[in-house]
Amino acid sequence: MRKNGFDFIIDGMAYLAGVILLVMTFLVTGAAIMRYMGFRAPIWTLQHTEYGLLWMTFLGAAWLLREGGHIRIDTAISRLGAPSQRNVDIVNRACREIPQRAKPPLRVLSLLIFIPLVTLEANLML
Repeated sequence: MRKNGFDFIIDGMAYLAGVILLVMTFLVTGAAIMRYMGFRAPIWTLQHTEYGLLWMTFLGAAWLLREGGHIRIDTAISRLGAPSQRNVDIVNRACREIPQRAKPPLRVLSLLIFIPLVTLEANLML
């Protein structure tokens, strides 16, 4: 598959998510070692790891979607009727395909629409 500029942005976001995971690993490990040695761990490690989890999720989501690695839990969708399931599937496919096939300005707009839809779908699954 030929890569374009958008693919490089998605790959960069995935690498940044990996770096954030690595930094969080060192922060949590360092804080645990400090507590074990009797010192107080820096108070900011908890806040930084919380924000790291948030950013890591959003930065890695586009790459995971492109690779088809998302886990689909259809507890809420399976309770819908067949026409409603088909409509939800159409919306999901549109959210997945539009960012990959659209021109760059529309891709940014579709990502701005995609993030709230993913949040909505995750909340429906709970």
